[in-house]
Amino acid sequence: MHTPPPSWDEVAWLGKEWGGRSGIDSALMSLCLASVHDLTPDDVLTPDGFAAVLGGAR
Repeated sequence: MHTPPPSWDEVAWLGKEWGGRSGIDSALMSLCLASVHDLTPDDVLTPDGFAAVLGGAR
């Protein structure tokens, strides 16, 4: 059984209840950044070997 996605009214209600913030908004605020475009590799933690190199071997 699948749960249907929330309606837009439910999403709006959750936004008000949670102070209008979603996960990425909160994460950017904690890093003192205004946009995902301001992120640098130093802001993102990834395990060794996780990142792919463009044009690299598969």
